[in-house]
Amino acid sequence: MTRHHRNVTRPWTAWLLAAACLLGADRAPAQAASAASTAEDGLPDFSHRSWTVRDGAPPDVWTLGGGREGVLWLGTGMGLYRFDGLRFERYRPGDSSLPALNINALLVDEDRTLWLGLFDGGVVQLREGQVVRHGAAQGLPGGRVLRLVRASGALWAAAGKGLARFDGQRWHRVGEEQGYPEPGAEYLFRDRQGTLWVNSGERLYRLAAGADRFDDTGVATGRSAVMTQDGQDRLWLADGRGGVRPLGLPGSWRAWAALPETAPAPGPVRADDLAAAPFSPSVVSSRDGQPVTLVKQMLFDSDGGLWVTVNGRGVFRTDAADTARLPAGEQLDWARGRWFTVADGLGSSITVPLLESDDGEIWVGTNVGVSSLRAQRIQRVTRLEDAAATGFSVQPDGTGVLLSSSSASWRVDPPGGAVREHGVDPRPLSRRPATQAVRATDGSLWLWDDETLWRSPPGGRWERWNLPLPAGTRAAADGMAADPAGGLWLSLHEAGVFHATRAGLERIEEAELDGVPPGAIAVDADGAVWFGHDGVLTGIDDRGRHQRFGSGQGLRTGRILTVTNTRHGLVVAGENGVALGRDGRFATITLDRDPAFGRVSGVVESFDGDLWLNGARGLVRLAAAEVPSLFVESAHPLSYQLLDAADGLPGIARQASATPTAVRDARGRLWFVTNLGVVWLDPARTKRNAREVGVDVQALAAGGQDYPAAQGQQLPEGTSALTLRYTARVLSKAEQVRYRFRLVGVDADWRDAGTQREATYANLGPGDYRFEVLASNPDGLWSRQPTVLAFRIAPMLHQHPAFRWAVALVLVVAVWAGYRLRVRSLQARWRLRQADRHRERERIARDLHDTLLQGFQGLLLGLDASVRRVADAALRHKMERDLTRAEALLAEGRDRVGQLRQRIDDEDAADREGHGEGMTTAAAAVEEAAEDVATDSVATMAGAAMTGPTVWRVPVRT
Repeated sequence: MTRHHRNVTRPWTAWLLAAACLLGADRAPAQAASAASTAEDGLPDFSHRSWTVRDGAPPDVWTLGGGREGVLWLGTGMGLYRFDGLRFERYRPGDSSLPALNINALLVDEDRTLWLGLFDGGVVQLREGQVVRHGAAQGLPGGRVLRLVRASGALWAAAGKGLARFDGQRWHRVGEEQGYPEPGAEYLFRDRQGTLWVNSGERLYRLAAGADRFDDTGVATGRSAVMTQDGQDRLWLADGRGGVRPLGLPGSWRAWAALPETAPAPGPVRADDLAAAPFSPSVVSSRDGQPVTLVKQMLFDSDGGLWVTVNGRGVFRTDAADTARLPAGEQLDWARGRWFTVADGLGSSITVPLLESDDGEIWVGTNVGVSSLRAQRIQRVTRLEDAAATGFSVQPDGTGVLLSSSSASWRVDPPGGAVREHGVDPRPLSRRPATQAVRATDGSLWLWDDETLWRSPPGGRWERWNLPLPAGTRAAADGMAADPAGGLWLSLHEAGVFHATRAGLERIEEAELDGVPPGAIAVDADGAVWFGHDGVLTGIDDRGRHQRFGSGQGLRTGRILTVTNTRHGLVVAGENGVALGRDGRFATITLDRDPAFGRVSGVVESFDGDLWLNGARGLVRLAAAEVPSLFVESAHPLSYQLLDAADGLPGIARQASATPTAVRDARGRLWFVTNLGVVWLDPARTKRNAREVGVDVQALAAGGQDYPAAQGQQLPEGTSALTLRYTARVLSKAEQVRYRFRLVGVDADWRDAGTQREATYANLGPGDYRFEVLASNPDGLWSRQPTVLAFRIAPMLHQHPAFRWAVALVLVVAVWAGYRLRVRSLQARWRLRQADRHRERERIARDLHDTLLQGFQGLLLGLDASVRRVADAALRHKMERDLTRAEALLAEGRDRVGQLRQRIDDEDAADREGHGEGMTTAAAAVEEAAEDVATDSVATMAGAAMTGPTVWRVPVRT
């Protein structure tokens, strides 16, 4: 969107006016020419990042807010945006979208309420997803709102048609009765003492903290003037009348009107002279006959440096020392600072807002996105006259270091620069230069040039040492290390291992592994020598004993690149990880566990015991107190500080080096060799960020729908898969923040998410869930308390507990009903069988009674008649006795048949009345009774049959 008030739509016009102003002045050309000729471009001590529209950043960033708790708010010509260090999101309050607003001013209150001042007039308040518009109906003056500030317990707005104060209910225009007679306001600033400063476009006014009336300072200001306050509490003003200058302490405001105006008035310029006109950011345009500065914002950072955005040029910075000695009223000398422009990586020269986040990073808004500048913690050795492809080796030398490359050597001892040492290399220039150099403990220097070994004792002349190799043999050094006696261990590729001592050169075949020389050599202070091979570490101690370690002892580093003995133990680093050895065993942090521990070619211990690793991901710092716990196989996250390109590290650790790529000098500074140069840092001044960071769970996504991450959020029924998006409250180096999360009740332990900022789950059932997430800050410090989000998945109808109980009850009833039906069926079948049995038993009983018993009765009658005709009295008497017995048996059988019929009748009656004992019991009882009767009857009849013929005396029955 076109912004005429910013003078950006026609840059050539602004430059023409600038040239006109400059050529018509007496002093400005000389000053501007000085600035153009002596001010340096670029900020080498700051790392820079830029996000443009190609990276998803919004264009036309006119104001910035927040910068605390990892959130940066961007007021743009296309609305309000939120940035979390990695991702830009257009702000959508609640369920509605915020209209496309052209935002000029942005204020973030302590309670996170957002206030937006609009180019088209009006103020928008955003609080907890609610949008409230303020305009003329609420008492707000018309015109574009350029600035919003809280002061004296109220909210103040600088609008084109007046200055207004908001009391929480309505806006009140401030007028002459309050000491402010101006028709409009352009800029507001609140100092640390609570005083409100107002620039009307012509005059500067103040409202002291607690006062109810403004004071006219008497300071005439130009259009578009801006203010800031330095570390000494002095107020600064930038306008087209006096340039960028300090005014003085807030209490001295009455003397400001007497300060001289040092900037020139604008003057005419011919178009032909435009190309020759020098640049001056003090006066670059004119509006309505008044000089207008293109200084858009000023900011003093936490280190005291002054930052200035100049529309059409870029960003300017000067140190605290330069601003501190500038007297009140004297214009800033642009030659005493550095510019950061498009040529240095700035997204655009159209720059307006400035903001310092709580982690010390400077943010700049441009018309194509946003940029950040951060002070580097790593210092690079510059002005090296050689950047050879073979790289550098670094060795301690005095209080500094000695750097050696394939063509020259330098002695470096900051703060001084690199000094080329012409006397280091003893050979003619026609010979191949040295590729590796080692400083021995006795001060002597060893050089290897792929053919010859050279030694220079302290204060002595160079000596040539001939190796026991065939003439003309050329070999690259795989490893070099000095021993405590001033000698040298040298491993040559495919040539062997050699030890140089005062007695001469000797090949040590025991140091080779299956005839292959080691790729790394290290010597302890006690004289023990270590040889690093491919996955195997061998050693010779001071007593000549040989040692060997491999995967069986926990060493899993792959090809070994460096070995260092520390107070924590023996540190072995290689392509696949870093291992710590103690008591004959090694614990390895592998590349798979954390990529930062891969391809480490240098390990150095600082004076305080911290371990520094120079690897493929950057410089890794392991705190001394945490080293023992880090090298333990566990699921706990690794805690370490990582310094990389954002901290000023060029490239990665040099890999093919015969000497360690990390050393410590006598002052405790650490030096590292990368594939792009040499850097150093002071660990005592490289503080680790000790601030724990919180995490915001931003949204839950399920079924293609996003839901607010509110406590107790209920997801729709049937939800089985979801994704939770979260981010740490970090702006600086947000890409290095690592996360761990767990879903209580689903995850048995914490899950390491690395740098991923979302968690996905599937096959979830209904119920209440608790999601917990932890984050580390960019320096590897993990937060102790997790961020917790409780949510609930609503059950479907068949997933409700009541439904399940109802289904269970139905199943129980169905089973019981089925059981009853089965019982009835079985009972019916049993009754049928019993009826058949009863009929059969009645038939048997009837047959017994009507046939067998009656037959027996008739037989007895016949026998009785026969007995009477027996003459023998004794025989007759015996036969009569037998007949009597038979008659008794017949009577007993008749009784048994009667009892059987009675039992059958009783059982039938019991079944009909429902008093039976159940199917199984009744059947068993009847069967038992029948069996008893049958058994007794058969036994009786059998007994009677076995007694032989007997005379029964049966009374004659009629």
